[in-house]
Amino acid sequence: MEGLIQGEDREMIESSLNRLFEQSTIKQRLLNIFPGYYGRFISIHFGQFLNIELEREEQKEAYQIIVTFLDEMESFVIPTDLQNIIDTVTSTIDDVDVYKISSGWIDAVNDFDAYYNENQEMLE
Repeated sequence: MEGLIQGEDREMIESSLNRLFEQSTIKQRLLNIFPGYYGRFISIHFGQFLNIELEREEQKEAYQIIVTFLDEMESFVIPTDLQNIIDTVTSTIDDVDVYKISSGWIDAVNDFDAYYNENQEMLE
C-alpha cells in the first residue's frame, strides 16, 4: 500500500508481492486464501504438516489440487453462537498451541488407553 501511495511502479510492487507469496508457507497461503473459521480449522488440524514452503514444481501442482478441492467442497453451516466461540478461542492460539493440540490428537490415536488415563479428568 505504501508503495502505491508513494507512486512506485505497479509492476515492481506486484513483483515484490509475488516474492513474498512464494516465500510463504503452505499454512500461511491457506490462511490467506481461506480467511476466518475455515482457514483456522485447516490450520489447527493440519498446520504441523503445512509449515513448509513450496519449492518444487510437483509441490506447487499438489498445492493447487488441494486448494481446488477445498474451494469446491460443499460448504457447511456453523451456528453463529458456535462460530463466535470458535473465533474467540482460536484467535488466542499460536503455532506452539496448535502443535500441542495436534500432538495430543496423534497421541490419542496411537495409544488411546494411555491418553485417556492421562487426560481422564479433562475428558469427563
